[in-house]
Amino acid sequence: MSSTNSEQPTDLPVKESKSLVQVLEPSSTDIQVSQLQGRLEKAEDSKKEERFLWFMFSGLLVDILAFIAAGTTAGSLVFVIYVTMAVVLSRRWGFEDLWGTLYDVKKLFSKETSGED
Repeated sequence: MSSTNSEQPTDLPVKESKSLVQVLEPSSTDIQVSQLQGRLEKAEDSKKEERFLWFMFSGLLVDILAFIAAGTTAGSLVFVIYVTMAVVLSRRWGFEDLWGTLYDVKKLFSKETSGED
């Protein structure tokens, strides 16, 4: 059983051991593991992006149907709820493209309004 320095009493001398083996280059297994981790992260990001886009398209369809069936007041309320959910879910699912777009739109409108003041 190995113990760490924090588990040993402080009054006993602690010997520091140096490793006899020094690894300068990663092994082929390390390289393969790194490549597989990268591919897994890309696949997970792609899956989250696809899920978010499906949510956006289905929400847009529901919003259009709400405008047609219930009128502008109900459609507007559904649209506000939809945009709020889209913003929250984009942050949670890591879809940063929406945040970048919203930031660009904010900058665009702030430049237009600051010139009129």
